[in-house]
Amino acid sequence: MCGLVGIFSPPGTRIDRHRLQTMRDMLVHRGPDDAGLVVIDTTGREIEPSGGHGEGNLGLGFRRLSILDLSPAGHQPMADPTGNNWIVFNGEIYDYRELRQPLAAGGRRFVSESDTEVILALYERHGTRAFEMMNGMFALALWDHREQTLHLARDRFGIKPLYYVIKNGVLLFASEIKALLLHPAVARDLDQRAMAETFCYQGALEDRTIFRDIRVLEPGCRLAWHDGQASIERYWQPTYSTMYNNEAAGAEALRHALAAALNRQIRSDVPLGTYLSGGMDSGAVSAFAARSLPGLPSFTCGFDVSSMAGLEQFFDERPEAQAMADMFGTRHASFEITPQDLRQRLDSVVWHLEEPRAGISYQNFAMADFVRRSVTVAGCPGEEARLIAIHL
Repeated sequence: MCGLVGIFSPPGTRIDRHRLQTMRDMLVHRGPDDAGLVVIDTTGREIEPSGGHGEGNLGLGFRRLSILDLSPAGHQPMADPTGNNWIVFNGEIYDYRELRQPLAAGGRRFVSESDTEVILALYERHGTRAFEMMNGMFALALWDHREQTLHLARDRFGIKPLYYVIKNGVLLFASEIKALLLHPAVARDLDQRAMAETFCYQGALEDRTIFRDIRVLEPGCRLAWHDGQASIERYWQPTYSTMYNNEAAGAEALRHALAAALNRQIRSDVPLGTYLSGGMDSGAVSAFAARSLPGLPSFTCGFDVSSMAGLEQFFDERPEAQAMADMFGTRHASFEITPQDLRQRLDSVVWHLEEPRAGISYQNFAMADFVRRSVTVAGCPGEEARLIAIHL
């Protein structure tokens, strides 16, 4: 999962390292494996090592859940060989090996097997076009010293979260709202319009959150912070130009796309599995993943429906999930959620959600806790429809 935070204050000011570290460690649940922090003097290009002292107006912090390249070479914040560019990156670039090949052929030397290092090299070669070229889920902050610009970018569908605050010439950003609320400049006042939209549409619209000061970078967008000013551009929009003459052609194209996507997304240096609810989406992901990973772990949750009637009896999908698991040959495990479980977990669910949201958040939270005992990464169709890192 991983978590990132950052503070960019005007030149000549100084980052409070302790506050930045506190904000970073609020996200320890996103990244228990490693932690990093760097403060940079953007005017003099003097970079402080972690734990140092002195002036610096850009601070980057990171909590890591190790998925690719578990060695210290994947540590973040990460700099390129020149020290001009720094990055903190949450997510996974599925085609990083394919992107790396032409860069290496062109003379770029890599010291890790991480996708983070590939992003830095890709940016050095192509600039902000690099964000358009990546196939994956990501939220990142990348400092370009030559351009004196900090770039924030989010993946095409907004799978990975990225929130920010602009106040009194200071830019704050983080993977979760709770980290931003630790900064004294961020008010906890509610945004009345966002609250009204949440109750009407089950979520705030555009870039608003329920907190007045806090915005969310929208999917497929890039924010450039230069000379104390922010500019936002949308670097990707969906297109619907492909048409198929018949159902068979469309089905074959979908089958090919699913197979290609799953082959990219099952790259991992840690154990992985899939959610398997018995439905079409999780069934498709599990079916394709099981072809490449014999004995793939799969997981589902169910409910006691013995006292229910009508359509409520179909809330428990464990029989359908088990039938699919038998068909695919996965190592299947399931558990039952009770009302007592909900009472015990409600406070934690609200704390992690941060804003009112529609959906099956409680079940997903309980499932993540169950799954994490066996694997680190799980295919989770639905909200993310991708392989996501889980840690609670």
